[in-house]
Amino acid sequence: MKAWLAEFRHPLKNDTNNRPGEKTRKGLCTENETVAAQLVDELNDLLRNEALWSLGGRDETAKPYDTRVVDIFYSEIEPRVTSARQFCDRLLPLPTSAEGYARVVLPKLSHRRLRELPQPVWLGAYALRAAGSTFDRKMRVERMYERWVPVPDARGDTMAFEFMEEVKSLLTVATSDV
Repeated sequence: MKAWLAEFRHPLKNDTNNRPGEKTRKGLCTENETVAAQLVDELNDLLRNEALWSLGGRDETAKPYDTRVVDIFYSEIEPRVTSARQFCDRLLPLPTSAEGYARVVLPKLSHRRLRELPQPVWLGAYALRAAGSTFDRKMRVERMYERWVPVPDARGDTMAFEFMEEVKSLLTVATSDV
């Protein structure tokens, strides 16, 4: 498998000697040489246009350039997300009433049960770093799903009963709105 990279001096980042133009290397997310050359041309064009170098210029930049080029340039100067919630909300935004959703009860239930309540489990699972950590991470995530999104069975598990009651009440409210 071939991977194409773009290597350039980022005009808004300082190098180790505190001089502008830190050397940056980013993947182009393509194996096609022609596409890679086109992306490099677009990146060079962006680097020549100083008017687009601020974060405020990102929206203008997104119009004529490929999204990969925009991400390559701006990912280096955008503030890093420090909150796991902000990061999740950016990757998986919930629909809003402005988008035509009258109620967003089930996505909110999923959000609460899979993001908010088990947050320490997620952080612990992805903090693992060692040989065999993938298996340990898988086991932690599976246990988290068993606890927060249980599958009801004949045993009468309290967590499963509470989950089903919560789903039932949300569905009752949602169907009464229709």
